[in-house]
Amino acid sequence: MLHSLAEATDSTVADVLKGYKYEHGDVDVKQDYEQAVKYYAKAAGQGSAARMYNLARLADLGLGVKKDHDMALKLFEQAAAQSSEHPKFKDRPNVGVAGAENALGLRYSEGVGVHKNPAHGAYWYCRAVEHGNAETANSLALMYPVSKGVEKNVEKAEQLFTLSARRGDPNAMVNLAVLLFDKNDFEMAETWFYRACESGSILAQIKRADFETTLREIKQLMASCPSNAVPMLNAMKNALDSLKTSKSISELSKGRSKYDYNVLSEYANQGSLTAKRLCNALEHFFLALTILIESDTLTEQQEDTLVHELSECYRLEHIVAQFFVSEMREKVGKIVDQALRRCREMPDYPASQLDEDARVCYASLHMDSHELIDQFLNSCKQKYPKSIYFFELSTAVNGWLKRYDAAVYNANAGLELDPMNSNLLIDKAVAWRLLESHNKEAVEVYKSFLAVAPKDHRKVPDAYYSMAMCYLALKTHDGLDVAKKMYEQGKEAEKLQLPCFLPYESSSKKLLEFLHNVPSLISTKAVPEAAASVVNHKAHLTDPHRIEVIKLHRKWETDVIEHTKKSNICIPVQHHESTLRQQTAKSLIGLKAISLREINPTKDHVYQGYVLSLMNSSGTIYSPTFRTNH
Repeated sequence: MLHSLAEATDSTVADVLKGYKYEHGDVDVKQDYEQAVKYYAKAAGQGSAARMYNLARLADLGLGVKKDHDMALKLFEQAAAQSSEHPKFKDRPNVGVAGAENALGLRYSEGVGVHKNPAHGAYWYCRAVEHGNAETANSLALMYPVSKGVEKNVEKAEQLFTLSARRGDPNAMVNLAVLLFDKNDFEMAETWFYRACESGSILAQIKRADFETTLREIKQLMASCPSNAVPMLNAMKNALDSLKTSKSISELSKGRSKYDYNVLSEYANQGSLTAKRLCNALEHFFLALTILIESDTLTEQQEDTLVHELSECYRLEHIVAQFFVSEMREKVGKIVDQALRRCREMPDYPASQLDEDARVCYASLHMDSHELIDQFLNSCKQKYPKSIYFFELSTAVNGWLKRYDAAVYNANAGLELDPMNSNLLIDKAVAWRLLESHNKEAVEVYKSFLAVAPKDHRKVPDAYYSMAMCYLALKTHDGLDVAKKMYEQGKEAEKLQLPCFLPYESSSKKLLEFLHNVPSLISTKAVPEAAASVVNHKAHLTDPHRIEVIKLHRKWETDVIEHTKKSNICIPVQHHESTLRQQTAKSLIGLKAISLREINPTKDHVYQGYVLSLMNSSGTIYSPTFRTNH
C-alpha cells in the first residue's frame, strides 16, 4: 500500500523505498545491495537528493557496486547542492540534503578521500545543522573547544551539544555531560550522562562506573577545599585550556578583512618592514585572484601565471592568502593540480620554475593534511634543495605533528641556506622549548630570532613571553626576575605591532598572567581577567536550538495570519491529547519547582510532584493552554 501511494505521488519515492528495502532487508525482501544500487541509481538519475545520497553511501563503502570515493564525493556534492525543502511537499525536508552535507563535513574535516580542510568541513557541518541533522550538531560541536576549523568557542560547543542531545543523539549526551562536568555543573552533567545511558550509548554504559567514581571524588575535593581556593582551581583550568588550541592552517588563514592593503601601505611608507612584506604578498595574491575571476576558462599560460603569483604570495606571507569562498579555493586547487600534472608528463620530469611554484602552492593549500604533506615535502626538498620555503613548511608541519626533533633538524637544514631566516628561527625556538629539558637551547634561538626579526614582526612579543616561560622552567636563582623582565618586554613589543595583529594573542602570556596573579587570587578570590572565562551575555542569541524554535514559531504565526486574510475566519483553538495521563494536583503547595533545562526532551515522562511555571510572551492572536505535569 505504501509503495502504491508513493508511485501515485512520486515515482522516485517508490524507487527509494524499494532501494532501502533491498539495502537493509525486509519481511518479504532479502538483503541485496546490487538491487539496492539499481533502484537508487534509477531515482538518482531523476535528480532526487535522497537517491543520490543513498547511492553515494553504497559507492563509498563498495556495497553492491565497485568502491569509488570520487563518484561518492560527486554524488554527495550534487545532493547537497539541492534545496533543503522538498520540491513537491513544501514545509517538508528534502531527505538526503542534510545527510550529504554531513558526509561532506566529515570528509573535509578529517581528510577522508579529500585533502583535509577543517574550515571547509565546518562549513558543510553548519549547513547540515541548519537543515536538521542531529548527528552533525555533535560533530560540529567537537570542533569548537579545540579550534578545529573554527574559532575556539566553548559556549557554542555547549549549544550544539545541547541541540544534538535534544534531538536524541546519545553521543552528544555524553559529550555534553563531559563539558558540563568541566564547568563544575555536576548536577546537569550527571543528568545528561544518565540520559545517555538510558538512550543506549554503549560508551556511557561502559564508563558509568568510572564517571560515578570521578564525580564522587571531585565533589569531595571541592567540598574539602577552602572556599577561596575554588576560584584559583577554576582559573588554573581556564589558563591551561587556553594552551590547548590547535588551529588548522585553513582556520589561521581566515579573517581576510584584517589585512587592509591601504592601512598596511601607510605603515610601509613609515618604514615598517613587516607591513611592506605583507603588502608585497597581497599584491601577488590580488594578481592571482584577478586571473582567477576574469574568466571561467583559463588558458595554460594564465594558469601558469596564477600559480606563480600565488606561490610568490605564499613565499612572502601565507596568512594573507584569503579566499572569499570555499569554491574559489577549490578552483585554485584544481588549477594547481593541473599544473603539476603537466609538469609530470614532461619527458624525464625535469626541474622547472612552474613545477617548483606548483609544489609551493600544493603544499600550502593542503597543509592540514599533515602526514601527506610531510611526505610530499621530502620529495620537494630533494628536487629543489636550494628552495628555503620547503624547509620552512617542513619545519612547520613537523611542529604540527609534534615531531619536534624533526622540526629542529629541518630548521637547521634551512638555516644553512639562510642563517638569518626569521621564520625558521622562531619555529626552531618553539620546537626546542617543546622538547623536554631544552629550555636553554630555546632561549638562545629566541635571542637569535629577536636579533634579526623586525621589531614589529608578529612573533616578537610571543618570543619574549616564551622566553619568560623558559626562564621559569630553568629554575635558576634569578629566573623569576628575568622572566618578569621578559614579560614586560613582551608587553612593550605589543605596542609596536601592526593593527592587523591586535589585540595580541599569546597562550604563554595568558599563563604568565595567571601565575603572576596566583597570590592575590588565593587571598581575594578574584579570578585574573586573562585566566577567567569571558562571559558572553549575547551568546544565547546564536543558540541554534533557540533560532530553530523562533523560526518555526514565526512561520506558524505568518501562516495563521495569511490563512485569516484569505478565508476571513478565525483559526479555531487546537490542542493535542497527551500520550500519558496524570492526576492534576489540588494545590501547588508542596510541589517542587522544575525548569525546562531539567526536563528530558528526548522522551515522554510524567514528572510527579513537580510544577513548571511558564510565561506566554507571544501575541494575542491565539490563546494557548499550558498544562502543567504534576
